Amino acid sequence: MSSVKTDGIVLRYANYGESDRMLTLLTPAMGLVSVSARGCRKATSRRLTATELFAAGEYLLCQKGERYTLTSFQLGESYYPIREDVDKLSHGVYWLNLCEAASQPGEECGRLFKMLLLSLAVLAYGNLSCRPLTAVFLAQFAMLQGFAPMLGSCIHCGREPAAPMRFDVEGGGVCCAACAGHGLPMTEADLAWLREAQAHGAFVLAGRREFPEADPQAAEAPFAILRAHVEYRIEKHMASSKFL
Repeated sequence: MSSVKTDGIVLRYANYGESDRMLTLLTPAMGLVSVSARGCRKATSRRLTATELFAAGEYLLCQKGERYTLTSFQLGESYYPIREDVDKLSHGVYWLNLCEAASQPGEECGRLFKMLLLSLAVLAYGNLSCRPLTAVFLAQFAMLQGFAPMLGSCIHCGREPAAPMRFDVEGGGVCCAACAGHGLPMTEADLAWLREAQAHGAFVLAGRREFPEADPQAAEAPFAILRAHVEYRIEKHMASSKFL
């Protein structure tokens, strides 16, 4: 047996037995890690905080073969306000699910881990509307995963797109009026919003910049486009998305 110390955040948990939990952690260097937290649900346990969704901090794990057991935990942040707001909770859980779907055990996830923690802080303690914030999160998530939507020119003919245009989900980019077939309708304002979210969204998620457009309604079409684009690329429909 050996000990492993790592930063981590709880993406998911499952109760088992009378007082135990199995955690799925996202860590910067180890990717996804499954951890057994024995006795954490007992009334006298001090480890329950370490096993809640969004709990982030330093985890000390006991490793035996490929199995990990929680030994101790130093809380860094719980993002507690997310749990007190149904809308924030729905969007926060969706982000956790996306990160789990895009990560693997043993895979370096430092940039995704940092982005998630910064974004959750803005979600928890800021006053920004959730759907535009998730749209920005999706734009940056797509860039980190290497499948950013192609927004510079029509993906079919290469011309600068002009209304009426569409977003080709399967093709992964914007189509001009001449080439647009099936796809999600979008306006020039939507395209500008998407380009801004892609270029400067990291500053929004770090709490250093406002949205590309102050009116939350301006993000509705970009939100739908980015959600469809990301879920198509990761080949998984997120059940939690129905609550957004």
